[in-house]
Amino acid sequence: MNPKILFVDTDRSFLAHLSSRLRQHDIHVVEQLGVNGVKEQLQTHPIGIVLIDMERIKGEGIMLIKSIKTSFPRTEIILLTNPEQISLSIEAMKLGPFEEIYLPLDIRALVKTIRKAHKRWEDTSRHADI
Repeated sequence: MNPKILFVDTDRSFLAHLSSRLRQHDIHVVEQLGVNGVKEQLQTHPIGIVLIDMERIKGEGIMLIKSIKTSFPRTEIILLTNPEQISLSIEAMKLGPFEEIYLPLDIRALVKTIRKAHKRWEDTSRHADI
């Protein structure tokens, strides 16, 4: 089964562009503009991976990671971060996301990371059902 992700960003143009690029790699993308509504999306759709653009979401991203990890602990989180925002990056990584990808973005690295996260989510979900 192909990965299904929830992509959270505040930049409508970047959200649409990156979503389109990921779909070219057979990744199903649910787009979420801003952090409001993320929990509802995760409750409504069987999504195992959340991609968060920390560069644009910043501090709200920290609260979002905490919320996801509390309510949906098996959900894998991938962060898009700016290497110049090192303190935000460190704070976010302490919360246990699957991986961090630095901007500017290497689409191949992101796709590879999404596939690894999807495999881990599938394995974790399968063991939780036993």
